Amino acid sequence: MNPVTLERFSLLIYDVDGSSSGGSLVQSEAVRVFVDDGFSGYLLGKPDLNGNTMTAEFQEYNGVDTYLIQGPGQDVAESSSAGATLLYFENTNKITLQMEAYTVSGSNDPVFTAIGDLSILGANPLGKLQDFVAVPEPAAAILLLLGGAVLLRRKRSRTLQNI
Repeated sequence: MNPVTLERFSLLIYDVDGSSSGGSLVQSEAVRVFVDDGFSGYLLGKPDLNGNTMTAEFQEYNGVDTYLIQGPGQDVAESSSAGATLLYFENTNKITLQMEAYTVSGSNDPVFTAIGDLSILGANPLGKLQDFVAVPEPAAAILLLLGGAVLLRRKRSRTLQNI
């Protein structure tokens, strides 16, 4: 079977939330997305009326570039954008998503996160998401550093020739 490379596609991850008891965190859910799999950007859900919202943070994980997208640590409705994120991928034939949950020992709270389409968010789903955040290509930083090194070397060569 030959893999098919998709030029561009998106996935909605929803109901990434958590729960608390007596003001203490009991369970929190997250999704880890691997940059090398063509991950090009994301839109986090807008906060709900209680201020619950998701966060996205770049992390190196086992020597690999990833983004950890964490739920608010509070229970939100399955259809709430506060527990949703739209992930964008480009020019890839595979994606890797790692579902993660942090739980307190002895808690009896089930972990649930899903992949679906925008219809779960109801009418005007894109209006319930924050602005698009682009993920820098892994090679972009290396190319920038190499370009800077070449410019510095070139300037140094000219300075030495003028002496």
